[in-house]
Amino acid sequence: GDQKPDFRTISDFRLNKRKYLEEYFNQVLLLSKAMGLISLGHVSIDGSKIKSNASKKKTKEREEIDRYEEKIKKMLDDANQIDKAEDEKYGETKSGYEIPAELVGKEKLLEKIKEAKKILEENKKLKRINLTDNESRFMKKSDGGIDECYNGQIAVDSANQIITAQDLSNQASDSYLFSSIYERIEQVIKEQPKEVSADAGYYSGLTYKYIEDKNIDAYLPESRFEKEA
Repeated sequence: GDQKPDFRTISDFRLNKRKYLEEYFNQVLLLSKAMGLISLGHVSIDGSKIKSNASKKKTKEREEIDRYEEKIKKMLDDANQIDKAEDEKYGETKSGYEIPAELVGKEKLLEKIKEAKKILEENKKLKRINLTDNESRFMKKSDGGIDECYNGQIAVDSANQIITAQDLSNQASDSYLFSSIYERIEQVIKEQPKEVSADAGYYSGLTYKYIEDKNIDAYLPESRFEKEA
């Protein structure tokens, strides 16, 4: 009857069954390995920027957040003073519609600001933070634009294009993510791929050292090679 689940149903199912989904993902990989569908002869690694559910307009720098906090505190203080004055004049019975539209949700926003300031204090390297989603970061997308995103990582086995590992990071650059996605392959399948390839975005001295220390047969170009050539 053309029935289909609402998007909230799918979202809630994923949220509530998260630990089971991860377990089944691992079981599918092991089953695929046992059936010969995964060879680990060659694994390719790549990343993709995924737009977060947050507006870049809500991303504020440290000084902006301080000013924003003071502005909202003043609005709420002024509103409280008006409430007291009106209570004395008209009594304490209210219908609720007296709340100015610009104040609706400001208490919750103030809590978000305090939470964001705490994260900035704990991580001195962060220059700015998004008030809607504290974990998302400004990243350059494939179309050249910049937006609040996450960096989705994926490793695919060449034999039958089966995903052997996945991860999600809020680091904009791939250059320090090679080791984490590679180790996820080993953790589940308990075997080291014979060959691994990735693009120049994964180049860094730390990545090259990791490849050498682990004795990985990797095909990973040095990012400045073309310019030097």
